[in-house]
Amino acid sequence: MSDITPVGELILSAIEEKGWSQRELAARAGISNTEVGKIIKKGERKKPPINNVIKIAKALGKPTEPFLNALGVTILSLAPTTSGGRVKIPIIGTVKAGYNGLAYEDFMGDEWTDRDELSVGYDYRWLKVKGDSMINAGIFDGDLALVRIQSDVENGSLAVIVIDGEEGTIKRVYKENGTLILQSANPNIPPRIVKEDYYIMGVVKQIKRKF
Repeated sequence: MSDITPVGELILSAIEEKGWSQRELAARAGISNTEVGKIIKKGERKKPPINNVIKIAKALGKPTEPFLNALGVTILSLAPTTSGGRVKIPIIGTVKAGYNGLAYEDFMGDEWTDRDELSVGYDYRWLKVKGDSMINAGIFDGDLALVRIQSDVENGSLAVIVIDGEEGTIKRVYKENGTLILQSANPNIPPRIVKEDYYIMGVVKQIKRKF
């Protein structure tokens, strides 16, 4: 039985194609050589951090989907439709990540969105807000957040972060020494620090409230 993981086989094939060493890949991906080794070889850890696998795929210049599929992760796509100057974008109730699937769940219909609000070349979803962690930012339970899908965001952005085993959450994201600090806008909810096992769904571009 091979001691190489399915995603490890993809990585080894790609670095052989490029003539890189594992250490060079690690440097280009911005993660440690030890971490790359843990992703490639089977061990005690059940699964590697999804975000690190995405970094590796990008460093290799490869599409991320085959690497995520090798983890048992599937990204479900719901294509928007258009009409004149507006775009019909799907509303989702939940986004999750992990070996059991990275998926947009609880499809709740569509929301017409002005084309001028959208950047060319990006995919978008409306996500229904749950909870009160961002109330002091004017974001309330039941609001709709327009999310531009992207795997990384700028420091200080309002973004949707998915931590393995949990539903996606909207937080202000700060980057510090290789970690993410997830800042709420509710004094009763302290900041949360995450180092791995997270996935950035995208950046929040608009909040809409329906009465």
